[in-house]
Amino acid sequence: MMTLAASLGTSQASANARASEALVAQIVYHGVRVAILSPGSRNTPLALALADHPQVEIKVVLDERSAAFFALGVARASGHPVVLTCTSGSALANYYPAVVEAYHSEVPLILLTADRPAELQGRGAPQTMNQNGFYGQFVKASLTVDAPVPTEPINPDTQTQLSATLQAATKTPKGPVHVNCGFRKPLWDPQVQRQLVNHPAGQAKTVDDDARTTELADAFLDLVGRFDRGVFICGPDAFGSGQDASDMYRLAEMLAWPVLAEASSGARFGHDHRSLVTNYDAAFRTPNAIPKADCIVRFGRACTSQWLAKWIKASEHAVWIVIHDGQTCIDPERKYDQYLDISPTLLLNETATRCLSQMQANLTWLDQWLELETTCKDVIEQTETDLFWEGSIAAACVRNQPNGSVIHVANSMPIRDLDAFGGRSPSDLTVFVNRGLNGIDGTIATALGEKFGQPGAPLLLIIGDLAFRHDANSLALCHDVKITMVVNDNGGGQIFRFLPISQHQAAFEDLFLTPSPIDINALCDGYGLRCTVVETNDALKTALVSEQAKDDSGIILARIDADLNYSQHQSVWQRIQIELTGSKA
Repeated sequence: MMTLAASLGTSQASANARASEALVAQIVYHGVRVAILSPGSRNTPLALALADHPQVEIKVVLDERSAAFFALGVARASGHPVVLTCTSGSALANYYPAVVEAYHSEVPLILLTADRPAELQGRGAPQTMNQNGFYGQFVKASLTVDAPVPTEPINPDTQTQLSATLQAATKTPKGPVHVNCGFRKPLWDPQVQRQLVNHPAGQAKTVDDDARTTELADAFLDLVGRFDRGVFICGPDAFGSGQDASDMYRLAEMLAWPVLAEASSGARFGHDHRSLVTNYDAAFRTPNAIPKADCIVRFGRACTSQWLAKWIKASEHAVWIVIHDGQTCIDPERKYDQYLDISPTLLLNETATRCLSQMQANLTWLDQWLELETTCKDVIEQTETDLFWEGSIAAACVRNQPNGSVIHVANSMPIRDLDAFGGRSPSDLTVFVNRGLNGIDGTIATALGEKFGQPGAPLLLIIGDLAFRHDANSLALCHDVKITMVVNDNGGGQIFRFLPISQHQAAFEDLFLTPSPIDINALCDGYGLRCTVVETNDALKTALVSEQAKDDSGIILARIDADLNYSQHQSVWQRIQIELTGSKA
């Protein structure tokens, strides 16, 4: 016979299960198909409800910081919101770096954090802190759901609030949302039968505002049609995964405008359009060699190249148009003249329906930019077979990736080198990078998540030795997800060598360069991962081809002479300057 206490316990466990099952039904309705779980006790009801739902795939990641960046990668690559769930206390604090990156990158995450019930708050209970609104301004919506009461049905008002919170994750601009879930013990009881709850409405739909899109497209075409010396700039994430830049190139061809496409824009690789310009970073280091524009249009985020940003800022007489449907307008270069809060793809798809034959094209204008591109390209390509440095590594990675591949590139020098020296490729390559806040944290976990989100695409991670060591905990996930990594082993934070602080002889190495005594080869061995050391361009190409043919993850450790690497950067920029102007600066 069941005692009163046991009966009450079973009732509470049942209430926990019913509330969790209803919540999971809601998140599935809002498009979730993957949940990243970090083990804990208080989130037991959520873990079981997620595991029992046939439409949810669970990936267990022990370290919450790795878990959050992994989820970020899955959501970015798949295009669908991803659930993160953890126990109470410090666990959810480890999500914070990835949450702020997801917010600024507009990646949809749904954070389901477990919490103690109200009667244990503020009383020194173990693993208990104030989790209400924990992520502050860095989530689009936040909701705390009280611990379920066995004698009370699920509150329909709570379900309505929950639906609105979840919808915010996928409503443009996308981003993370937080649902904090209270639970009382017992968290589970074997006598409680699990139930599958189906949302009655099927799946949520996103409705575009067609009238607004038409209006903005008309205004945009009217504006750009007034200028014959314009430039299109494609910043990071201008054309996201699965989106096509063809309509933008069609318009650029009609206008005879150059397209300056960042490596991570979605508009560089796999495109062979005449107007494509990829070597602009080197050219903009010689400002007086750059033609003067009367209109500059940027799709997506602010570009990586500071020299491009300086040119935009200096072009004060050019009309500056920013097109991005983000959390805020991104215009650090200078205050925009026109801001169109709309997806570039949506806007340009609408322009494709228009007759553009009346637009006047200035072919001489485009020819000036193509001459710059050819000059820079010739100098850069001469260096690809000479010395072994970060520029030649970036080029080799691009040239040796098969069609349909994904490249995740770390922040700091790797993204700058890929952008400046990676050039173009006929292969359709998707480049991902955490440019929301530009940090190096969580790089390995993010790349592994992107591979999980696009399992059919080969994935290459290009990362510096500092970022690699920073996220070494995530190497444990490499046995479950197959990726190839190229690690630029150059003795620490070499980006600081290009900054004024490098002249501070007393502090530079210890406080900024921070070389590490940890041997990366030995670190890989400790995680049971294959590590191939390369010191030449030919050896790198051979290793890249070899790793692509293998079924498991592997690391290619590119040993770089830091002094040579620095001097080669300077040499390339100087040679281009001479070619463009006939003299040194």
